[in-house]
Amino acid sequence: MAEELRNQNQILAEKYNQEGIFPLVVVLDGKGKVLGKTSYKNVTPKEYIGTLNSFLK
Repeated sequence: MAEELRNQNQILAEKYNQEGIFPLVVVLDGKGKVLGKTSYKNVTPKEYIGTLNSFLK
């Protein structure tokens, strides 16, 4: 099971994180289309949630 999970994670990383950014948050729609990406930000939780919500517009 662990090997299968590693392989699945590698496939997702190659698809969505070719830059190798860590940590990375990717917001997808129901069809897997990337709506936005962000990484660590030294902001308040409210500001970070605002960033994530901005991807939904």
